[in-house]
Amino acid sequence: YCSEKPHMKLLPLELSEEMNEKPSDFGAMPDFRVRIMPVLGMMPAIFGMAMASRIACNLAGKEYLPTGVPPLTVGVCNRLHQRFRTRSINLYGASHEHDMLDLEDMDFLVIQWRKRCAITHERWKRSGIDIAQWRYDRPVDIGNVVLVKKKFAQMLDDMAKRKELPTSESLGISEEHFAAIEHKLAQIAKWNPRPKTYKLLTE
Repeated sequence: YCSEKPHMKLLPLELSEEMNEKPSDFGAMPDFRVRIMPVLGMMPAIFGMAMASRIACNLAGKEYLPTGVPPLTVGVCNRLHQRFRTRSINLYGASHEHDMLDLEDMDFLVIQWRKRCAITHERWKRSGIDIAQWRYDRPVDIGNVVLVKKKFAQMLDDMAKRKELPTSESLGISEEHFAAIEHKLAQIAKWNPRPKTYKLLTE
């Protein structure tokens, strides 16, 4: 935090009703409301290094894939995976276990969704966000699961039981937002740096 007195007031929050009630849940960092971000003395150097890394990747013909959030601990990955495993078996039965994701997939997915709910954009809370299958008619892989709040995970599970596909209307989001989720899923499937060899946690 800076000891310098601010010269300008904060801009008003012209957001949805849910964001106005809990603005700290949608900020860039914990305990920071929206439209606020921490300022560090080394910030210019960090931006310079990021730009240099992107240019180096472009010159080498490689895609630039920065990591925007820190990785999860093994314990958090384990709990997230176990909840996903339990819900998937409840939906499809034990015979569907070969399509399950593993612990590395949990960490990869949380990082790709930047620790935010795909539907509400709320920040990661360990007990409040889960991994859920997006479309029942596609295999369970990293390009067909999303990071969402538990109530939306249950909603997607219920749609799968009824053999229904998610829509912008059923999720209560705009067409643009729905299209952005579909695009992100396609990107994640393309960006996966690991071979698709899934194994089930049996501990």
